[in-house]
Amino acid sequence: MKYFKKTMEYLFILGKGKRITILFLLALPMGISLAFFAPNSILFNWLKNYSVGNQNFWHAWNFYGQIKPLNMLIAVFATVISTFISYSIMTTVISRSMRVGVFKVHNLLYEINENFFAIFSFTITAVIFGFLFKSSCSLFFTLWQGIASLYLSMILSVITLILLIGLLCMIFAYMCLFVPYMSINGLKSTAAMSESIGRFGKKRAKKLFFSVLLPVLSCITLGALAGFSKYRFVGIIVDSILYTFLSVYVLALSFVAYYHIEGLDRNDYTKEYYYKNTKDKL
Repeated sequence: MKYFKKTMEYLFILGKGKRITILFLLALPMGISLAFFAPNSILFNWLKNYSVGNQNFWHAWNFYGQIKPLNMLIAVFATVISTFISYSIMTTVISRSMRVGVFKVHNLLYEINENFFAIFSFTITAVIFGFLFKSSCSLFFTLWQGIASLYLSMILSVITLILLIGLLCMIFAYMCLFVPYMSINGLKSTAAMSESIGRFGKKRAKKLFFSVLLPVLSCITLGALAGFSKYRFVGIIVDSILYTFLSVYVLALSFVAYYHIEGLDRNDYTKEYYYKNTKDKL
């Protein structure tokens, strides 16, 4: 969990909470969009009202009527736009803070333009993987609907969902340096992806995998628990907060991992913090 600790250090300790506050506000539109696009609170109702025999792929796609197609389409569009804008600004801010030690948001249009092509490539890649993940979940849910036993079908559906989430987290672990390589090194998307995957051996990927998996599972679990409330807005608020924090965390994690793996010196440590954490080692 070394990468997890270093990322939390970057967000909460360095800057004394200023960084997480600013980044959280920048990512909030993205978090709200994701809360409508993929509400975790519906997982509770899905399991509560689980039944078998409905082998309609599109019903599985919208979690058996819990998400209306038009609402999902609007949420997808809003998520893509907000992801592009929020991550463009956040990438510039995080990259600059580690490179020159200045954590500050300047002109928003300038911040967006600085990493326009890098985040455009990332957004397209995220949409593709999101579509594949959603399609895979729907396909397996449809298959398990053909099992006569309700409990066996439910167990297989839950296990499948967890395994697919784990697979997605593993893919992210190998592609974690995708954005930093485009933002800092100026590589094109295919070269950045290839370089990121090539950097991770089995041991290193395993360490990063758990630093991604545990926050993701925590986000989904807490969001699903919000389904206990009979008021839908409670789930939306909880999911918005969780998705916003998760969005900030994974982007910061990618840059923390990049600097560590590349062996580069970060300039975002204050002199007081650096002295406090190194004086006992001298």
